[in-house]
This record gives sequence, structure tokens and C-alpha cells, in this order.
Amino acid sequence: MQRNAAGGNRRAVAEWWDVASIRDSAIEVGWDIVDSPQPPRIHVNRIGGVSAFATRIRATPMTARWAHPRQGGEPRWRAILMVEGEAEFCFGGRHRLVREGELMIDDLDALEFRSARPTTMLSASGPWHERIGAGFGPAASPARVLRPSAVSASLFTSVLNQGIAARLSSADSAFAAYWRTVEHAVAYLAQSGGSWIPDGLSPANAELYRRALTFLEQNYHRADLSMAQISDGAFSSASSLFRAFRAAGTTPRAELRRLRAAAARERMELGGPDVDIVAVARTSGFPSTAAMQAALTGRSRGSAQPTPAGGV
Repeated sequence: MQRNAAGGNRRAVAEWWDVASIRDSAIEVGWDIVDSPQPPRIHVNRIGGVSAFATRIRATPMTARWAHPRQGGEPRWRAILMVEGEAEFCFGGRHRLVREGELMIDDLDALEFRSARPTTMLSASGPWHERIGAGFGPAASPARVLRPSAVSASLFTSVLNQGIAARLSSADSAFAAYWRTVEHAVAYLAQSGGSWIPDGLSPANAELYRRALTFLEQNYHRADLSMAQISDGAFSSASSLFRAFRAAGTTPRAELRRLRAAAARERMELGGPDVDIVAVARTSGFPSTAAMQAALTGRSRGSAQPTPAGGV
């Protein structure tokens, strides 16, 4: 089905396009179809402008190039949340499988997207700056896959869907404030307990790393959490767990500390100026407010060296 004239409205595009229409509309979606097992269809909603924009994409199985050109050479970020289905993203000979509920963040000019079944994605992209950098953290890879918390994914989804429903354009007076909310949601998404699966891990270590993080995300609030309990929760021995985390350049203790700090930060923001600091520390898994403050300010960060198996 060819686009009609109304499909050229860049404030919000919402139609099923065929391959010819997609190629004619690269400026709006940045997609170029390479291959498809059936007649390709893509349903796109896009808001914003050239520098900062958000997109909701529903696509049938296909292989496509996804362009992400820089504006004036400025550093840029992109966050892609896989709402439904799964897809493989390829770049520079590397591959990232992004499953339903996972997030990929990148600063690449282009990706190749491959899906074997229908997918729904939410994506946001904008210029790199301190707020985004604090959320994403140091990147050892130009593209990272994270598993964000359900709460942060829901927030990100709600914020983008609200903007799409309002058909916001960068020319609208409300867009600047709205985009700050998007950036906050993206930073929270990146910090919320998802963790990147780094390059170089064996399949066994990657799976063990993922299982351990799932357990930590669900149990970080337990102040008495021990290394033995984490190992049991990941269905692993302590030595195997340390090897997997060492290969990723971190430790279970460092990841647990990061999760607790992210939870405390969220509770303090939600609680406002009258928040009970002692209660925040307790419900976030810290043994004391001093330990929580040290984690929030970045002091005494977990080392990448193995810690004793008796506790974390």
C-alpha cells in the first residue's frame, strides 16, 4: 500500500508502508529494507525534529539497515526498547540479540536490523550530554544490551506514547520540557537494574551473568544477602559466578551495590524533601545510611577483584 500525501507529515507518521515507500521515506524513519520473507510492512509513529526525536515502530519479519546520521558531527545516543518480539542488531561484524523487554543503547551511525517474527519497538534519539552520560555510564562497546526494570520500562513507554498521542513537534512550545522528561526516562531506564552483556563472554558465562543479575534485581533489598545465596539463586557455584563476572570486568558485589544505589536514588527522588533517609536505606538493602551515601556518591566502589564467598 503506497503512502498517501498525508503520510509526509513529519509530526506523526502512522501507516503501513511497503518497501518502495520505506525507501522513499528514509529521512523520516531511517530504514532501508534489504530482505524480507514476505511483503514487508512497517507501521511508524515519529515525533520531534531533526536533533531529538522518538519513534514507535511495528514491523513484519525483515532485514533492514537503520540509519542514525549525526547532525553536524555531534555525538548522539539512541535507545531502543523491544516491546514485542526479538531482533538481532548487527554492526562492524558484531551481533546483538535483543529480546522482548530488553533495551539496546548505542551511538552508531547505522545498524542492520534482522527479525524472524513481527516486532514492536520504542526508540528515542538525541544529542549526547551530561544527563544522558550519567544514565548510560561508561561504555566499553558502541552498543550495549540491558535488561531494565519493569517500572522503568513502563515509564519510558508511557512517556513516549504520550508524546506520540499528542503528535509533538520540536516546534511546539511544550517540546523542550517534554524532551527533558524523555531524557530522564532514558537515563532511569539505563540505570534501573538492567546491565549490559559485554563483548567476549562465552555463551555459558553470558547466561550465568544474566541469571545472576535477574536474581540480584529481585533480591537487592535484602541487606543480609550472601554470596552463597546469590550463587544458589543463579543456579551456580560461587567460583563459576566469579569467573563469569570477572570476564565481564566486574563482580557480584559491585553489581549489587549499583542496583541498591539506583533503587535508593529513585526512592529519594519520589519521596521529595521530606523523604525518610533511614527507610530508604533499609528498603534499598543498605545496612546503614552511611553505606547508602557512600554508594550514591561513588565512594568505595566494588573492585573487579573477587570477594570472599561468605558475603557481599
